Amino acid sequence: METHEKIRLYREINQWSQEDMANQLHMSKNGYAKIEQGKTRLNTDRLKQIANVFGISVTELVSPNSIVVLGDGNSHNNINSYYGQGDTLEHENDKLKLIIEHQKQTIDRQQAQIETLEKLVNALQK
Repeated sequence: METHEKIRLYREINQWSQEDMANQLHMSKNGYAKIEQGKTRLNTDRLKQIANVFGISVTELVSPNSIVVLGDGNSHNNINSYYGQGDTLEHENDKLKLIIEHQKQTIDRQQAQIETLEKLVNALQK
């Protein structure tokens, strides 16, 4: 799955609009839409910012067949992605794996919140 597709999928899983994401990233809606369309070359700072919004690591966003090109000091760091023609079934499988992983992370966070609330209730009852 391509990086821009993962970004779109994570946004959809969180039930956020493109405008919601654009606001969280402090950018225009059109600028964000170009990211999801794969029309924008993402620098490492922007990738980190997007990953932080989703609560994931940058490596979870970057496609396994992406090539990271670090700047030479005179240019910005860029992620240049080169994608092969993937099998549709494999693409769908990747999407489902990503959805499942996100749901597991959500469950873990909610379980931690439940445990914290239970401790608070117990403390208040004493």
